[in-house]
Amino acid sequence: MSHKPFNILYIQGVDRLGGSIESLLGLLKGLDKERFNPVVLTSKKSEFTRELKKLNIDTEIIKMGMWRKAKSFLRIPVSIFLIQKLIRKKRIDLVHSNTLWDNPYGVVPANLRKIPSVCHLRNTFTKDKVKKYFLPRADIIICVSDEIKRCIGRQEGERAITIYNGVDIKRFNDSVNGGGIRREFNIDEKDFLIGVVGRVDRTKGQKLLINSFASLAGKYENIKLIIVGESSMRERGYYLGLRKYCNTLKLNKKAIFTGHRKDIPEITAALDLAVFSSLPSSNEGFGRSIIEAMAMKKPVIASDTGGVPEVVADGITGELFLSGDQQKLTEAIERLMLDEKRRFTMGEKGYMRVIENFTIEKNVREIEKIYLGLLKTKNQTK
Repeated sequence: MSHKPFNILYIQGVDRLGGSIESLLGLLKGLDKERFNPVVLTSKKSEFTRELKKLNIDTEIIKMGMWRKAKSFLRIPVSIFLIQKLIRKKRIDLVHSNTLWDNPYGVVPANLRKIPSVCHLRNTFTKDKVKKYFLPRADIIICVSDEIKRCIGRQEGERAITIYNGVDIKRFNDSVNGGGIRREFNIDEKDFLIGVVGRVDRTKGQKLLINSFASLAGKYENIKLIIVGESSMRERGYYLGLRKYCNTLKLNKKAIFTGHRKDIPEITAALDLAVFSSLPSSNEGFGRSIIEAMAMKKPVIASDTGGVPEVVADGITGELFLSGDQQKLTEAIERLMLDEKRRFTMGEKGYMRVIENFTIEKNVREIEKIYLGLLKTKNQTK
């Protein structure tokens, strides 16, 4: 007789779509629904909740303010109480906090209800955050790279396991056609298209890439740059400033800003070279856009910050450059731009690296093993 599915509560306070939510959506899609029944808790209705509705995922709304922010202090006890009630009502067996920032809202009610909890760490951070965000209370800590595991420290690191992010190769593969994107943005088939995909802000290094591109644009006529993504409201001025900066450099016809796009596979398919220029201040834990590009057999250039060197095999699937070094970035772009055979080889090897290490299927099965291990222990102690 089969066991009824375990109820898993996922905590994702911030509703803005980004790498952490994309990873969670991938997990929810791939989860074995005969074994696990997912319930997602977030702070408000948004594009995220609309995506959950498309997946027919049970979604609950409880306002969760930023932990340790003064304006949240009065609300926090109420939120914790309501989450406890939700755990009881939905008969939750395990709580999974999707980021470090969500962990207190997951681990405190889980501890009070005496059920296991998991915290997913997706960015590097300073060691003072370990206790501030209650990591010692989590039963298992999932890190998306070994670099993040090093942030935790030896004591808590004993309960930490590295599980790399996964990409859906049914969506991201080299059969996707990018011709429509080139036509939309008036990019000729002969143009060499360099692209960066991700949130636009100061830490992601788009200005560094623009400067490198500007130095090459004066030398090569047929190159273009596409910057895909939008900024948070706080960084909106930075986004507009980058566009003005490109106009100042007379790149307005060569540098394209797309804003937020949902057709990332098609945009990536249109690229000749994918660049990820994050600065050390980005706290880059992994670099989801990198494996999406590699899955589509695109050569990549990426900064050597955070967990990125664990993703890109330097000189094999792409090139790493010293984070923040504009000259090294420029040289790497020019080398690959002029060497079509090397780009092709890197693309092929990047794809194989994804198949071996970074598929969503591998990611989901490893997380499911963690759930089953914790739930088995829980049942044995009853």
